[in-house]
Amino acid sequence: MKQFTKSLVSWVCILLLLFFCFSACQNNAENETTTTIPQTTEAPKENNTSGPYARIPVGEPKVRENPKQLAKEHNMSVQDWLLFRLNEKLSKRNFPELANTFFLDSFSLLYETYESWQIIYKDLPDIADYIQENLIDVIDQIKKIEMIDKDSKEGKRVLEEVDALAFTSNHSITVLYKDPEIANEKEHTEDLELFLHECAHCSNPQLINQRYYCNNATINDWFVEGEATYHSKFINPLMTEYSACWSIVSEDGTKQIEYKKETGIGYLVNLYAYENLAFLAGYDAMHAVGRYADLYYVLDTIAENYGAELEKQIWNTLCKWYNSYKANYQSDKSFQLAVDLQNLLLECIKQDILALDANNPEQVKKYMEVYRGYKLKIMPQILDEDQKLYTNQYFHVDELDELLIDKIEQSGAMQFSEDSKMNRLALKAVLYADNQWHVRDDNIISAYLPPNIKDTEYTFVPQDEKHNQRMCMYMKGGKPNPEFSETDEIYIILDETGIKEIGV
Repeated sequence: MKQFTKSLVSWVCILLLLFFCFSACQNNAENETTTTIPQTTEAPKENNTSGPYARIPVGEPKVRENPKQLAKEHNMSVQDWLLFRLNEKLSKRNFPELANTFFLDSFSLLYETYESWQIIYKDLPDIADYIQENLIDVIDQIKKIEMIDKDSKEGKRVLEEVDALAFTSNHSITVLYKDPEIANEKEHTEDLELFLHECAHCSNPQLINQRYYCNNATINDWFVEGEATYHSKFINPLMTEYSACWSIVSEDGTKQIEYKKETGIGYLVNLYAYENLAFLAGYDAMHAVGRYADLYYVLDTIAENYGAELEKQIWNTLCKWYNSYKANYQSDKSFQLAVDLQNLLLECIKQDILALDANNPEQVKKYMEVYRGYKLKIMPQILDEDQKLYTNQYFHVDELDELLIDKIEQSGAMQFSEDSKMNRLALKAVLYADNQWHVRDDNIISAYLPPNIKDTEYTFVPQDEKHNQRMCMYMKGGKPNPEFSETDEIYIILDETGIKEIGV
């Protein structure tokens, strides 16, 4: 598939995304245009218990089951124990049989896919704790589930009425699905992602209580839809490619900042805001909002992690970026704010890298995955009209690569050559990430870059037949995505100035 074809597919997907695949959370003020986002993170005084931005006192997280301990006590594997608890919970509810099947199918897929995502995130919980909290415990929070075949007369009527394939109202879920008996694997997985999206809405008791979100509908939406999109995406395998995107475009149309997602389910703008706040504040702080803390808990945590001044800059720029985007997605102002925001976020990553312990190679290895995963799955790409990448020219990626390579060399976390110059070139190739479709000249053989480092085999050739440095990459046990990649081999050619070519 050629680049322009891939781009066309992306735009077709986003049109479908806008028309069909967004789930709706009733009463979440989704259609309101909000341009008065608070431009400061200064907390109210402690005795300020009234007013629009009164802080809600931080409570305590709910005590959860310990699935590992309970599995051990019952002489069961953790997976079998979780499956037992899932079935036990479902047996006490009067959900439709198909809804129970969706829970069980979601459980199976999450057990296959979640740990691959965990590799590239800083602090996702252990798989047992994650499934317990975000799938099994949610069952108690759901009042009702209605499953409707979208090809039925009733399904067509509902779809025409609400223009959404899934929605939640007062913790009651409605999902329009394609009959699993005739749906292909991709269609069924998308239905499960929609299902999990709505379950995620029900997991948050203060979902639409805007006091928890500075009484601001837009910030509320970042959490309501961003959080649900974030959690439901883990049902998909970790992939390099994507099928949905949205863009901020320069006024003359020559450059676009492309935000992407592996499927067209969910809300991409809200996901970008949520993903970055989660990266900076951590999983626990984000999960607390609407449960036992408000937005300020996240902002305070970011300030503790990266400094109050940088936190304020990021928050204010995030708000300005969103307002500008909503006003006009094709403007130099929106484009520059997007660049400024991303570079501020990368300043936090710079702090992370500098704080790495060079005497701890495992810590450095973990952050290599996190850093490359961030570039691959969260950070947008910048392209011109011909799909040529300009990401590194706008974002401070090369500087961060060099800082991390310093830590890798100091720690000995990964090494390809005794020659430091050669070794650094090889490590540069390992850390490189893009979502592009790389093809041979004949356009027959094509591949994406591997989705992580851990499952990739590397062969570094200091000089090939053309006297270039060459890094060959192979996915262990399979291709990045067999549906799209004809080969599991991809190479990067480097010289002293950096990457010259990527091919298959």
